[in-house]
Amino acid sequence: MDWKQEAETSALKEFSELSAKSTRELVKIVSEGEYGNSHQIWKVLALHGNLHEVGWVMFEALAKIKNDTQKVACAKALIELLNVSDLQTQPFHFLDEYEHQAKNLEELETALSTKIGHRK
Repeated sequence: MDWKQEAETSALKEFSELSAKSTRELVKIVSEGEYGNSHQIWKVLALHGNLHEVGWVMFEALAKIKNDTQKVACAKALIELLNVSDLQTQPFHFLDEYEHQAKNLEELETALSTKIGHRK
């Protein structure tokens, strides 16, 4: 098996294992700063959670994540959950320098507050 097949097999296994967990368990995992190896947790949260359950947890994780590909995966899932047509921020914007990311986080925070209310 080559490295690409190994990575795909590992991602499928991680997706399957995470899919078996409850949204509450997934939120706890993310809150503890554990995001997995293949970014599958964001896909699972977007598929199984709803914005009220996972929106702020994902936002807070996005603000803390240092790994660019992990940030993009989290942002993609959060933006999909937000489902706001006039949002300027795109997942790839989290590859930019920090000052740009702060502006993008601000837009996501505003959209989240509008949709589900302010953080508790």
